Amino acid sequence: MLNVTNYLIYYFSFFFFILCLILNLEIYEALYTNYTIMKKKLESYLTNKALDDTSLTCLLVAYTLLIVLGATGNGLVCLAVARKPQMRTPRNVFIINLAISDLILCLFTMPFSLVEITLKYWPLGQLTCKLVAGLEATSIFVSTISITAIALDRYKVIVKPSPEPCHPLRTLITLSLIWAIAFVLSSPLLIYRTVESHEISK
Repeated sequence: MLNVTNYLIYYFSFFFFILCLILNLEIYEALYTNYTIMKKKLESYLTNKALDDTSLTCLLVAYTLLIVLGATGNGLVCLAVARKPQMRTPRNVFIINLAISDLILCLFTMPFSLVEITLKYWPLGQLTCKLVAGLEATSIFVSTISITAIALDRYKVIVKPSPEPCHPLRTLITLSLIWAIAFVLSSPLLIYRTVESHEISK
């Protein structure tokens, strides 16, 4: 029975790891693919840019709820670990890392996305465009890689249990690698992301 359980855990962990890699590839492709917008589509887009009051209200309410609930939930996770010393274990650091990346997404990127969706253009300049896009991509990659690291750590604990606790230095190195990889993957947005202006014929 133990062997069957170990095999199930192994295949589940492997499947989860592959799924995270696929998600990374899809996110990467979505972020870095250059899209060419035809003039007619752009004209139609700008002609219909005004949202009716009901749609705008629903959009604002939905985004506000996501921002508030996401920031509150992840903030409570960080607060709980900060206030309880027994929860400050090396393995819980991965949970904190995941919560921090989600907090960045909720507080520093979603509000700007709401502005862009509402106005249907980017009013904050090229530097802010680069920073927000890079920060959003970094947060997404950090979340995905952190979940993968947690899954692999759980697999190791269950399949190959060890009486030795997880070493803090190894955890710190792993976290540094997670953020470094996420930053490298999102760096093209910081370099090549630009704000384009299009003249629309009357």
